[in-house]
Amino acid sequence: KGVDNDMGMFFNTDFMVYFSGSAGQETVDEMKKLKDQDIITDYTPFGLLPGSAQRNGVPTSTINASIYTINPYDDFFDFHGAHVSENKIIITNKIAKDLNIGTNSIIKFMALGNEYVGRVNAVVDTFYMHGIFIDGLYPNFPTVKQYPTCLYVRYNHALNEQEVIDRIRTIQGVGNVINSDNLHKNINEIVSGVRYITITIKIFAILLAVVALYNLALLNFNENIRNIATMKVLGFNKREIAESLFFEIMLLSGVGTLIGLGLGFPLTLLVLGINQLPMVEFFYYLAPGSVFISLAIALGVAALINLILGLRNKRVKMVESLKSIE
Repeated sequence: KGVDNDMGMFFNTDFMVYFSGSAGQETVDEMKKLKDQDIITDYTPFGLLPGSAQRNGVPTSTINASIYTINPYDDFFDFHGAHVSENKIIITNKIAKDLNIGTNSIIKFMALGNEYVGRVNAVVDTFYMHGIFIDGLYPNFPTVKQYPTCLYVRYNHALNEQEVIDRIRTIQGVGNVINSDNLHKNINEIVSGVRYITITIKIFAILLAVVALYNLALLNFNENIRNIATMKVLGFNKREIAESLFFEIMLLSGVGTLIGLGLGFPLTLLVLGINQLPMVEFFYYLAPGSVFISLAIALGVAALINLILGLRNKRVKMVESLKSIE
């Protein structure tokens, strides 16, 4: 969920071009030539500078924060209707959480040895791309023309992608070019450890469900042997007895499954809270599909086990069972 969110918000592009230390406006001008040649269809430079931020008037709250200078009029960044403008900035949820601030708060941020003050226009939820986003022409801030560090590019899809990448890499000042697939892969690698943990939890949860449901069905069967024998004496056939036991266990399994699903979100908070990573801010989200899959697994396993145990009805001996002590 978090990866998809950031890809849609920040990587609505084909390539991300990283500049080297020798890059400048000349490098951006070369991209214009490629656009004139119809090799690329659109591009926008932006700045990414290391900096710090603090809640205005609270120096002890200072944290490290990346400063992004962007063009608020292009569609490469999607902040869901929020915009940067003069003295108004956008911050991400992790920055807001670390500084304990929100919309309309005043913050101070520092970059290149200078201090700036701005009002928070919006707080956006992000997974990996954390920082402060400001207008590329922010008052007194070094403009994107002075410090372009990255470039978003869309290319002519009638051309070969790799050939376009190779052509961009020949431009003086271009350090690296990464397409959207590799960007997605890089972000996924950051949370690969958490993915392994969640996969392990899923496997053991399913195994635990199988064992618990089997024990529940077996216990129910053993506890009802005398009742099964009585039903046989009264003339119930094997199918009717099996249906009675099946209904009872499926009712109990259904109630237990609903309780388990109710605990699903708190468990999500627990697992992700324990496995916090400094570079990301997890999205606490349960997909509807996960709920239905969990429901199907629990009830499906319960139904299968009860169908198997239902075949044991014919092994119940009426006389011995009725003589047994309850």
